[in-house]
Amino acid sequence: MSGSTVGAPDGYSADSDTMQSAAGAIKEAADDAKSNVEKTGNTELTEQDFGEAHTKWHQKYSAGVEEIDAGATEMCVMLSSFAAQIKQARAEYDQAEAQQQAAIQNLERDM
Repeated sequence: MSGSTVGAPDGYSADSDTMQSAAGAIKEAADDAKSNVEKTGNTELTEQDFGEAHTKWHQKYSAGVEEIDAGATEMCVMLSSFAAQIKQARAEYDQAEAQQQAAIQNLERDM
């Protein structure tokens, strides 16, 4: 039985280094986006910038900008959280792999 392996079904694989790389890329993208999002929170346009005929729309415009900011900020938070979950999954995957490899080695030794 020495040398036998159990493989993942066709088309499926897991690689903890890839998981780590993906988590890093997601976190980096979220951090980059966050620095841009922080610039969108408050509009610099005033009612006067809208022109006399359109000043009534400034309040809705400002509220809309604030909603976009809140949504984009939350997206960055969620992406960072997702990256952390991938890192945690990687750690759990590595631990499970080590345990399974040890179990196989123990079985092979006992045979």
